[in-house]
Amino acid sequence: MARGFGGSNIYTIAWGAMRDKNAQQVVISARDSIMYWPGGGGALATEQMPNHAYMIVGSWSQWQEAEAMEPEGDSTYTYIVVLGESRFEQFQIWLDGDPARVLHPGHAKGFKDTTVFGPGAMGHGCNWVIDGRQELPAIKVPKELGDESLLPKMATAIKMTEEKPGEAKPKCPAADYGMPGDSYRVTLRVTGRWRNVTWEKLPAGHPQARLSDQLTRERVSQFYIAGSWNDWNLSEMVPGEPGIYAATAVLWRDGGEFQILRNRDWSQVIHPKTPKAAMTQPLAGPDDQGHGMNWFLNGQAGDVFRIELTRRGESGMFEYDLKWERLVDEKQSQAATHQKYSIVGSWDNWETAKEMEFDGTYYKYIITLGLRNEESFQILLDGLRERTLHPDRANATPYTIHVLQGPSISAHGLNWTVGRDGGSTGSKYEVRLHLTKRGHPKNVDWVKLPN
Repeated sequence: MARGFGGSNIYTIAWGAMRDKNAQQVVISARDSIMYWPGGGGALATEQMPNHAYMIVGSWSQWQEAEAMEPEGDSTYTYIVVLGESRFEQFQIWLDGDPARVLHPGHAKGFKDTTVFGPGAMGHGCNWVIDGRQELPAIKVPKELGDESLLPKMATAIKMTEEKPGEAKPKCPAADYGMPGDSYRVTLRVTGRWRNVTWEKLPAGHPQARLSDQLTRERVSQFYIAGSWNDWNLSEMVPGEPGIYAATAVLWRDGGEFQILRNRDWSQVIHPKTPKAAMTQPLAGPDDQGHGMNWFLNGQAGDVFRIELTRRGESGMFEYDLKWERLVDEKQSQAATHQKYSIVGSWDNWETAKEMEFDGTYYKYIITLGLRNEESFQILLDGLRERTLHPDRANATPYTIHVLQGPSISAHGLNWTVGRDGGSTGSKYEVRLHLTKRGHPKNVDWVKLPN
């Protein structure tokens, strides 16, 4: 048990039984009902232990590089985490750096000293989070005590006054409260078959905290844009002048929505505070509260926009501004050269994209049926598989109701299929991609050619 000014933290083991004989029996293992047993007991199975090292991976490296934790003896392992500019970091522990052998808290935003799950491959999104933004309601010291030395040093700076209507209530930093560059020591303890993950903030001047300056300097923030025009995949924004990052958006349909991510992390999203926001709306983030909160580009299919993010500040404390401008409108885009479309299909096991020929009205390509008496295909914009045109169902034909979709990247199994109208081996079909008056994909059909 630990005593503190804010109260006491205790561990309690409770036992109970239901008298109702008809009650449903639910068996909970002792392993799951007890988060951690400091006295140890039992032993981990061989497959639950690393062959070489416990390795930690997290948001500070864009989840790209797992690093070995430092063995401290007595089955204790540590690692120093330095807060980035978002003031929170997430992590998992991988056995031997293997993403299929993950130790995790069993849910998103796991706190320290909770049950450790794994190792397994089902830990996606289940991360521990060190959150330096945490604050608690400030405590007013009764006059009778007459000694404010009981308060944490950071809290004494908050002058307690009578609350006034409409004013924000004063806050007191929590134990993990921190600013960019602050250091935290993450500790993994293995005691018998029990494991515990915890962390503590290192005081300024601590020998291990001195590394934070170097680590902070080595970090480089990268920004990525995800929008409806690129199927919400991440495209890196190009850094220009100091603090300015830019990207170009080409609308394939009328209107476009987007968000901006820091370091490929969906928990560090820069977003507006309202859905379909205009450029004048205030920004929020980087945080994980941006679901459905997107900026909206009010343009037509074919319009081209330049989007520019500006970051100002220093020492990890930054402010963001966002603006965009239309570079090319739909009329100019229509007058430009036609897009290139390619076709890829089952006749060569989907390996090679063949360019379609434009005859002034539509794009076309001739398919010859193989031994199966049918062939399936998709159409690629600019020859790119991440810009696939496809139907909204499998084995679509001009004679079945379907919708042309894309360009998108998630189109596996959504194909057009030629030959189901009585085709046979050697039959030839002219596949045609028709365009709208504005020159954008409209529909796909085909005609059987005479032998």
